[in-house]
Amino acid sequence: MKIIKVIDHGQFIINDYSDILFDEIDKLAKSDDKLADNYKMENLQLRKHLSFDAAFTKNNELIAFCGIFNGGRYPDGVYRILNRTYVSPKFRIKGLRGGFFCTKNILIHQLNQYKDLISTAFVSVEELKGKSYLTAWIANAPSFNNSKWILSDGFVQVSNAQNKGCYQYIAYNGTLWTDDIIDKEAWIALPEKYEINS
Repeated sequence: MKIIKVIDHGQFIINDYSDILFDEIDKLAKSDDKLADNYKMENLQLRKHLSFDAAFTKNNELIAFCGIFNGGRYPDGVYRILNRTYVSPKFRIKGLRGGFFCTKNILIHQLNQYKDLISTAFVSVEELKGKSYLTAWIANAPSFNNSKWILSDGFVQVSNAQNKGCYQYIAYNGTLWTDDIIDKEAWIALPEKYEINS
């Protein structure tokens, strides 16, 4: 397996894998995948990533990709990790989300490379099931900044709109940068992700 850097500090790194990756992303964006819209180039916002990396087999098949993102949404030094995580169906393990593969194989390299720039790292998951997923993720997460990963007490606003998709459970390492946290009842009362523009 090879880990290939695609974005470094918002700049594209053109290499022998670029065409393979962007062809796969284009197919994904046009697919019936429930998150296909996330993978349209305008929604990936690659230039707003500190890092975006992909894993390939020795035969140049795309395995997975994920990024470290700020995009001006968060204070300096606060980054969303495992952003736009994707694992190719061929390499998925039943019962495990892509975040586990990317954590073990891509994220650990990203965190080591950019540790001096990241004061707070967080991973977020939509929906109620996010809390149980993140609990399992924390148990297997890499150490970072010599501190523990913490599960948020409620749903944290991770994007600018007021809908269920923009409030998510998070696991964070560092200082929680916001007090915009809601409980389960308030989250249930929010409009669905696609009822309003985000």
